[in-house]
Amino acid sequence: IDICNRFYVGEEYKCLFLQYSFTSIQGTMLLVNSQYDSWAIKNVLDINCLTDGKSGKTLSACSSSEISNIEVYRRLYLNFLSNFVQFSKNGVWTISCSTHVYAVFNDFYNVDVEKVPETSG
Repeated sequence: IDICNRFYVGEEYKCLFLQYSFTSIQGTMLLVNSQYDSWAIKNVLDINCLTDGKSGKTLSACSSSEISNIEVYRRLYLNFLSNFVQFSKNGVWTISCSTHVYAVFNDFYNVDVEKVPETSG
């Protein structure tokens, strides 16, 4: 963090955010994150079109304009990831999923349609 703080003198708060600090972190990082999810769609993009589906939230009720805005958000995140993985120490596991906290393992998220390959157990 000290390296990051020296780079952002007067704006040290930026070092709390991965998009600014990852270049100064020593060691290997694996970023596990969804490219978009129900929390970001609602709270970051202010889009309220998600509906409940079999395995979580679905985009099926979203208009083409809303889908387009979600896709712009996703592409901006993928641009960040492109920079992130250019550092050989870093890796990424990321999916497009409208369900928040996708990695949680419980009855709601552990459904056959979400498994890869599907129904593999």
